[in-house]
Amino acid sequence: MNQILQDFYNHLNVAVITTNDFEDGTKFRKREKVGDFAYRTCR
Repeated sequence: MNQILQDFYNHLNVAVITTNDFEDGTKFRKREKVGDFAYRTCR
């Protein structure tokens, strides 16, 4: 992973809200998995 992405992930909260489809709803997931989802936000 390049340094810019690594810095980005290091600054995320421990739990991040993610989803691939808003019709399926959102879920808190660990920051290590946020790259697997199309939409994410921090709280």
